[in-house]
Amino acid sequence: MPFTWLPSASTARKTLAEPEGDAIAAALPKAAVRKQHMRALPHAEVGAALERVKGSGAYLGTRLVFEFLVLTAARSGEVRNARWTEIDRDGAVWTAPAERMKAGRAHRVPLSPRALAVLDGAAELCDGQGLVFPSPTGRVLNHAALTDLLHGLGIDAVAHGFRSGVRRPFAGASLGAVEAVSRIPEAGDDVAVIV
Repeated sequence: MPFTWLPSASTARKTLAEPEGDAIAAALPKAAVRKQHMRALPHAEVGAALERVKGSGAYLGTRLVFEFLVLTAARSGEVRNARWTEIDRDGAVWTAPAERMKAGRAHRVPLSPRALAVLDGAAELCDGQGLVFPSPTGRVLNHAALTDLLHGLGIDAVAHGFRSGVRRPFAGASLGAVEAVSRIPEAGDDVAVIV
């Protein structure tokens, strides 16, 4: 068999079906997968960024989606696809269904008073289709809307990156352990207030 260079161990496994190919593939190092972190703002800058978004001339639904995303530390797709039937205003809980969750399990998200106020603003956008934050055309808001919003305002972060400032302190906490984040930190704050 003639010798040829192969770009990776996985290619060697796929390309060489002979026993020699298995030996070569086993000898090659596994390709390291480098984890790519989402661009995030330092915690102290989140409040100022949120105020810039709220004060922008962007479509109301986009501004509200972003604020709700920050307040709940949810993923963009979960928030953009949120439906009114998932919101329990009396219990101040949003239950995202398993089919929309990355882990495949329903997720209960506590809603702070400000998150409930954002939902009040979103009620103005209600078009009868059930989406909490519909696009101007009544469909699910495009994922690029948040990216474009942040980029247009010169905010050097992506929407998903705003999860990191809230998620780490509460990772693994149950709904009973963390009632809600009552507000986003403002410029000069060191920590968010928990109620």
